Amino acid sequence: MKKKFILIFLVIFSLSSCGYSPIYYNADIKTFKFNILKLIGDEEMNNIINLEFKKISDQSATNTLSLNITTEYVRNILSKNKEGKATSYSLYNQIKFEVINNKKSQIFIFNEEIKTENMNNEFELREYEKTLKNNFIKSKITELILQLSIEN
Repeated sequence: MKKKFILIFLVIFSLSSCGYSPIYYNADIKTFKFNILKLIGDEEMNNIINLEFKKISDQSATNTLSLNITTEYVRNILSKNKEGKATSYSLYNQIKFEVINNKKSQIFIFNEEIKTENMNNEFELREYEKTLKNNFIKSKITELILQLSIEN
């Protein structure tokens, strides 16, 4: 019994100071003022991007960044049934951010491909696609801001 207690105590004691810390724990997340110069591609994605950047843009920030954004959304049919109706799709999202800061340009490209089965209702499929687009855009904008905070 004492051996088990000592072993458990040693394991807990050795693991408690393993030095774990979150990746962005010390990252100084900066605020930016975003100016969208050009927004081309999928109209639905562009509307979501425009709204998200309006929400997160800090008008009092000293860091002003100009953006050229290109979006792409493609839905491909992967397989069909005997009747010729689509049974599975490949959904491809891509966002290309060109960040212009003091005549210096950086390009960030994010893409994602998801394979999904066809749904019984076309409305459900459209709503699922909207949710995927929305989640993809929000996560990639957050990732872009983290990258810009680290680099600047």
